[in-house]
Amino acid sequence: MKKNVRFSDMPQCAWLTINRNCNLRCEWCYAQGTKYASEMKEDLAYKIIDIIEQFGIRHVNIIGGEPTCYNSLPLIISYCKSKGIKTGLITNGIKLANNSYLKELIQSGLESVNISIKAPTKEDYCELTQNDCFENVFEAASTEGK
Repeated sequence: MKKNVRFSDMPQCAWLTINRNCNLRCEWCYAQGTKYASEMKEDLAYKIIDIIEQFGIRHVNIIGGEPTCYNSLPLIISYCKSKGIKTGLITNGIKLANNSYLKELIQSGLESVNISIKAPTKEDYCELTQNDCFENVFEAASTEGK
């Protein structure tokens, strides 16, 4: 049996890792080796976005560490929007519980959010992440886009 599988000629989405900083300390995290301290310079992020645009990629997921710990995140999102690139965020969701911050990201051009749920209970969450913010994550998930 012959299968007709067709892939596009170009990638449809790129990931932009802007930092390793994080407001959690998950025991399995790949950023542990960086001591959660590295961050991409803003001008380098712009250059990478320019390359993404040249490749014809129309969607970028911004990731980290924790991308909401990156002070220039709204500017990076706005720059993507100016290039016609849709922007998504992969986040632990903690800072998105702050509705004014979430609105700022949306006004900058953020179009989608993926929230990483670290544990099923508050107790497990605190143990695995070294942070007592379980409610914030679920508040962020329930207020997203409102």
